[in-house]
Amino acid sequence: MSLGEAWAAVRGRAERVLPSWAVEPGLGLAALLPLMAWLALWGALNAGPWPKSPGALTFEDARGLLPIAVTLVVGSALVAWSREARPWPAALTPLAILGGYAAVALLATLLVSPGRRESGYWGLAFLGPLLACAWAVRGAGSLAAARRLVRVNWSIVVGVMLVLFTIGLVVYGLGRLPSLVAQHRLFGTAPPGVVPALWINANGAGRFAAVGLLLAAAMLLRARRWAARLPWLGLAAVAALLVVYTMSRSTLAGLALALPLLVFLERGPRATLAMLVGGLAVVVASGKGSAVLDYAVRTGAAGDVASVGGRTGIWDAVLREFWGSPVIGLGFHADRILLAQQVQDAWLHALLQAGILGTAFFVAAWALGWLGLWRLGLRRRFLGLAPEHRAPLVEASVVLAFLTVRSVSESTGAFFGVDLLLLVPLLVYVHAVWAAQATGAPDPLVAWLRRGAQASRRGETPAVEPPAGERPSDAGR
Repeated sequence: MSLGEAWAAVRGRAERVLPSWAVEPGLGLAALLPLMAWLALWGALNAGPWPKSPGALTFEDARGLLPIAVTLVVGSALVAWSREARPWPAALTPLAILGGYAAVALLATLLVSPGRRESGYWGLAFLGPLLACAWAVRGAGSLAAARRLVRVNWSIVVGVMLVLFTIGLVVYGLGRLPSLVAQHRLFGTAPPGVVPALWINANGAGRFAAVGLLLAAAMLLRARRWAARLPWLGLAAVAALLVVYTMSRSTLAGLALALPLLVFLERGPRATLAMLVGGLAVVVASGKGSAVLDYAVRTGAAGDVASVGGRTGIWDAVLREFWGSPVIGLGFHADRILLAQQVQDAWLHALLQAGILGTAFFVAAWALGWLGLWRLGLRRRFLGLAPEHRAPLVEASVVLAFLTVRSVSESTGAFFGVDLLLLVPLLVYVHAVWAAQATGAPDPLVAWLRRGAQASRRGETPAVEPPAGERPSDAGR
């Protein structure tokens, strides 16, 4: 059996076993290389700047080099392609807009940051997901490439969620979990024998559990037979338990919007109303309303609710530092450099790092994502779209809803981290589908990158103007 036949056999078996978001037909070497860069970015999480200490290169130091390597290698390749393609198009895309945010913050890093070396590291790391995503969608089949990255993310999230749940059982034991939850000790400091950099806090674990719950619930609602529902029911149960164990309020708040939105998109407004009324009735009938409220807002500490879990003190400090450079900000990682703590609000985090100018780009990227979903038919439940796009758009909508709510109490997407890796492919995929549906042409940035790659392979220089069929003005003629 040849290598190609073996690969085809493995793919055929995987397609019969795995969900649609875990398998992408036609996966070849050209798609695997960008995926390797994307996986390298996931492997760099929680590593931090390099080197951490003098001496021999450690495992953590090597992980810390990964996002810089991705940025430099992929960035160099894209620059080489850009020399043979027409200039960047005027049409704004999520990648270009987030690139504007990064450019402003990097300018602040060079001009005003009190810690240029550390700030520069995190600035280059932030560029990694943007460049890796651009590399992935540069070739033919850009929509499939963007969707593939989203599906890889879903597979990683579910895998990490199961690992975290297993660690909780093995390290603490099932019997001790409720008491540890009550003491807020689960997913706090790393237990003995576990590398601290590879551990995760409650909010981080809750994020994986919440996204895993949304994906499992989506598959559960789509399944037609009970035999097909059982695996997703088990996965949803694990995710729900992990959500409860983490005691993360940002997770609960995000799910409070994302789960009803999911039911609306998959089953309609009546099912959504029945879910909300039924859930409220269960809480009232059980007499646990006050306990549920106390669990949700965690009122044990004096003034905890009024201060949003102590965040308002951090936000006040951020606003005081912000006036030191209100236009371009103070550069990446300014919160840790100046305040020795995380901002825990995406919008204030962007304001501190990139000022008013950079925050405008940051807000615009999020707004463009929601505008794309709305124009694609969010209010009509995406019923008018092709089946191959409807399911991914439903998943993108509920995860984006979760991340949007989470951005109020966490720095979602404002710096290099898990949230940014989840956010970037979602925004790119939504915008690419929107552009294709609205104009009959591919996303302009994707089209430009694709033409550059094709011209590079042929040794040609493409025309300054795109082909007639790709001009938005030609759509519908």
